[in-house]
Amino acid sequence: MVKNLLQLIRWKNLLIAGGTVLLTKYAIFEPAINTLFPFSSPTLNFIETLLLAISVMAIAAGGYIINDINDIKTDQINKPHKVIIGKYITPKLAEAIYIAFTIIGILLAIYIGNLAGNYRLVLLHVLIACILWVYSKYVKNTFLIGNILVALASALVALTYFIFESLGYIKEYGEILKINFKSIIGGPLKILWLYSIGLTVFGFILSIIREIIKDLQDYQGDFSVGAGTIPIVLGKKTSKIIVVFLTLTLAISLIYTLHFKLNTAPFNEYSFLLYTWLVVILPIADVIYGVVKARKSEDYQRPSSTCKFIMISGILTTLIYSFNV
Repeated sequence: MVKNLLQLIRWKNLLIAGGTVLLTKYAIFEPAINTLFPFSSPTLNFIETLLLAISVMAIAAGGYIINDINDIKTDQINKPHKVIIGKYITPKLAEAIYIAFTIIGILLAIYIGNLAGNYRLVLLHVLIACILWVYSKYVKNTFLIGNILVALASALVALTYFIFESLGYIKEYGEILKINFKSIIGGPLKILWLYSIGLTVFGFILSIIREIIKDLQDYQGDFSVGAGTIPIVLGKKTSKIIVVFLTLTLAISLIYTLHFKLNTAPFNEYSFLLYTWLVVILPIADVIYGVVKARKSEDYQRPSSTCKFIMISGILTTLIYSFNV
């Protein structure tokens, strides 16, 4: 039962989401705050940040469950060996678990939001939960909209800690340091905003790419239930062209950013540049190659897995990058 539940909630993906929240604190926000305002400190401590990470993981777990509940028929065709609901866990029990995870995530978000000075920050979690529910219930198999919604929900994880901590920090130190949310976006802390937005855009584009690849992989099952995914509406060839275009766009954007950074970086940041080339940009070429060469459904598994690897590698750049603000 426990093994099946862990598989149902995609525990590895949840660790990535939770780790993103923690890394945003310890590798981005805290180093920048310590440099710019050494007499202050982030308002959310480790336990509170961990609870925020758990709240994100709970919402994401609920999203995976409700998606599988509404996708039983196609999953039985596309990946029968991975079906959990209806085989090991009843749909009714799965719905109860979904509700429990979602409530836990929202309650934790209310608690942390209150600590940050505004309990209404829970609306971010409510938004993500609603996106995941609407996606799985109504638009998962519709043209483009489903891909955009799930990519948006995934990308918002990178902004979660930044939004909660920024408002908490302003509440604690705003009058003393003469800062507000506007000054964080455009003032001395601008680098925090830019880096967080960069991670969000990176995650959004990569999620779109992976979602289209997964649609290519699930073509047979989606076609059998009359889905309107991109590969079914536009065809596999056009879908591959879209994936290649988006992947190249992502690679070119990263290369441009790295070259800009290369011209301004001190010596100790070359490890960051080398790491990004080796484990973020070069694997992108493998995604393109895998998609172009794919002929059968199982051929798309490698580029899909590589996208996940790139996502993790991109997040881990925060451990190498040292801010010079």
